[in-house]
Amino acid sequence: MVEKNSRRKPLNLRKMKGQDLSEQDLVRADLKGADLRGANLSYANLLEADLSGADLTNANLTGACLARANLEKTRFHRCTIERTSLKGAWLKQTSFRQVQLENVDLRNVKIEESSFVKVKVKAAKLQKAFFQSCTFKNTEISSCDISDAIFSHCDFAKSRLENLYGEDSRFIEVTWEKAFLSENKDEWKIEKSKKTGPQKKFVIVISLIILILGLVLFEQMQKVHSPKQKIYKEIFTLESQIRRESRQRETSLSFEEALSDEVIAPLLAKLEEKEAQLNKMNKDQERLWEEEAKKQLPRDLFSDATLKENVRNRYELLVRER
Repeated sequence: MVEKNSRRKPLNLRKMKGQDLSEQDLVRADLKGADLRGANLSYANLLEADLSGADLTNANLTGACLARANLEKTRFHRCTIERTSLKGAWLKQTSFRQVQLENVDLRNVKIEESSFVKVKVKAAKLQKAFFQSCTFKNTEISSCDISDAIFSHCDFAKSRLENLYGEDSRFIEVTWEKAFLSENKDEWKIEKSKKTGPQKKFVIVISLIILILGLVLFEQMQKVHSPKQKIYKEIFTLESQIRRESRQRETSLSFEEALSDEVIAPLLAKLEEKEAQLNKMNKDQERLWEEEAKKQLPRDLFSDATLKENVRNRYELLVRER
């Protein structure tokens, strides 16, 4: 891609910004962190050059050779990249923004954790290219040869991929949120791709609905359980009082005798009242459970006779514990 020319312009490495470096021989040049904003690098030979951390904003890279170059954390913003060779180059955390990559050679390139925002990639050679954890946002990739290319864990949000051709290309766990894919996408090997935007939104909506229903049910359960715990505490207090009064007697009173005792009888009456409240709460709680909504409790379940028997059993148990 680099045209040979007998002319050689003097190179000023101190002042790179806006410099005319066209057709310069910069093979293996150390341009780490260089400020190359607005520089003219058209048809320059940057084979195996170190451009890590360099800023190439608004630079002209038409026909330049950056094969096997180190482009880690290099910035390509609003620059011209046409008929440029990046074959075998290494890019990590590299930024492309508002750039058109046309007829660019990206064969065997390795690109990791890099971002492409509002980028147009057209008629590029992407054979055996490897993209790992890259972000393509509002990017168009069209009419490219992606034979044996691998896109792993990449995000193609709001991007457009069409007329891509070539065999054995692989897309592994990529995200297609609001992306447009051409009709020949079935020819690509798409493995474990994440859900598209509408599907993802549907899952989020369903999850929110389930969460809201869960919170409502929890609130209703709390309304039942909080007073229920209070009644259990009151029953425990009444039982303690009955046990204490029973121990003060020389002989144990039968249940019928206890019903006539001026001290224990009122406690038993309160205990019966709390039993009734507890039974009512249990019935209300069962109504909240959808699985038991159709189950109807017997009408005589909480009859006075049953309450009296419950209290009798509690009392006789307390007396035995004295």
